[in-house]
Amino acid sequence: MKHTILGAGGSIGNALTYELLRNGQEVRLVSRSKYSINGTDSFKADITSFDETLKSLNGSDIVYLCAGLPYDNKIWAMGLAEDYAKCDRRLHKG
Repeated sequence: MKHTILGAGGSIGNALTYELLRNGQEVRLVSRSKYSINGTDSFKADITSFDETLKSLNGSDIVYLCAGLPYDNKIWAMGLAEDYAKCDRRLHKG
């Protein structure tokens, strides 16, 4: 199974990465800076971009959202909630 971590450069994403690797899992790291750790696949993406996020999730079986998006009504008013709902539906199609 491929595990994808959005916000991999943060402390939670980092700790999760090492735990998954210790358990022999395939891990893809997604971050703004293409953060990498040996034994993982790295992907640079801005998760506020629906298209970039969708590309980064291609082939993923499990996705962890560890990014610290600020709580800001302007961000959510941009339609991100609806975009991520669409993304979720596309991933589960098949």
